[in-house]
Amino acid sequence: MKNFLFFCLLALFVTACSTNNPTYVSKDYIKAIQEDDIRRAKKLVYVPASVQSELSKEDIDKESEKKILSLKSGIDDINSCEVVKTEEIGGLATKVFMECKNKNGKIVDKDFSVINDGGTYKIILSL
Repeated sequence: MKNFLFFCLLALFVTACSTNNPTYVSKDYIKAIQEDDIRRAKKLVYVPASVQSELSKEDIDKESEKKILSLKSGIDDINSCEVVKTEEIGGLATKVFMECKNKNGKIVDKDFSVINDGGTYKIILSL
């Protein structure tokens, strides 16, 4: 009985600490952009199959990078972010609403649409 209880608690802990959820992905995306880790930020971006069939991989990379760099100016001076709420959109997508504080104490609202792409959550960017 003790072993069963231990494994239940372990499973609960592992699930609670998961890094594969919309909240974590949104925070990690902001952090990657702030750290100029464009490669990591691009890995967190969802590219629909329809876009993949129309554009070459190089064009998708260029467009994603352009979009990421344009977001950088708005989050450069952010110190911390807290998730205010999440809303499920349909079956696979989630909207994550965040309040971020910049270095001057001003609150900046950010929101991201996140989709579950084969078990991995990714940020939806319009290219």
